[in-house]
Order: sequence, then structure tokens, then C-alpha cells
Amino acid sequence: MTLKKPLILALILTHLSALVLEVCPLMSGRHHPLKTVLSTYLQATGLWQDWSMFSPDPLSINLHVEAKVRHQDGREVSYTLPRLHLLSQMDRILMERYRKWVVDWLRIDGNDHLWIPATRYILKQLPPSPDNPVTSIRLVRYWHTIEDPRVRFRKWGYRVPDEELTGSEFYSKKISLTGDLK
Repeated sequence: MTLKKPLILALILTHLSALVLEVCPLMSGRHHPLKTVLSTYLQATGLWQDWSMFSPDPLSINLHVEAKVRHQDGREVSYTLPRLHLLSQMDRILMERYRKWVVDWLRIDGNDHLWIPATRYILKQLPPSPDNPVTSIRLVRYWHTIEDPRVRFRKWGYRVPDEELTGSEFYSKKISLTGDLK
């Protein structure tokens, strides 16, 4: 029992040190040996920090991902992964890490190792329908390039109409009725 407080303090200090070192300008070089260790630790614990919004070349797309879920009877429904403007204020707080994971990691072609676990998660979120099982799931990303505000300014809160979005399917999985993704 006497070791409990020092262990908790050590864990907190380890987390804080990793976070501070990760964003420290001295660690900005990708080839720094400690950078790989810190990045691995922060990714595994879900504490990574993405400062791309402040980088010299911030993300210039507005993106969201949907799952197109097809049932045995041919009916297709969309499962929308978190989008800020569709969430309540509390859900925005609770789902922000998940939303960032979708935008920063899931959508990227080089992260195809994440697509099967993502489809498993989506499948678990759907209401069970034993009489009309899911036969396939397609992950589709939609995006719109954000124009340089110095070139074309849009009023705050403007939403791009769906017909102006570009879309592409980036993963498709046929699901066997024997529990392929279980």
C-alpha cells in the first residue's frame, strides 16, 4: 500500500515527460533516436499530439468517412463515423479522439492494417439482424479541398454541399455468413 502513491506519481510523470518531449523543438527531427520510442509509446497509450494544424503545411482538406453496409436482402445503409457538426457538445468532447483517428489514420492508404479492425468495430455498432445479415462493408472517404482563405473567403460555418464532395471507396470486405469478421 505504501508503494501505491509513488507508482502513480511515477506513471503521471512518465506520461507528462513523454508529452513534453514529443512536442519539444529539440525533438523535431524525425531521425532523433528517442523520437521513435516516444511516438510508439504515445500511439500505444492514445496520448499522441498532432500539431499539423500549426505546421507550415496544415491539412487542407475537409474529410469524413462512411461505411456502406449491405445486407443480404440488398438493402444498403450508411454508418457515419464521427463528424463534429453531427454530434452534440458532449459527444464532440467524448468522440474527438476517435474522429481524429479516422481523419489522421484510417483514411490513409498506407494504414490498410487498420481497415479490418475498423470494419469489425462498425459491425459491432450495428443492431443485430439475424434474419437479414450483413454481407459486405465498404469504407468510403469523402473530402473537399479547403481553398486558401486569401484567395476565396467563405463565411464562418459554411458547409460544402454534398454534391461538391469528392468520394472514393478505399476498402471493401465481403463478409461470410459464418462470421468472417468476428
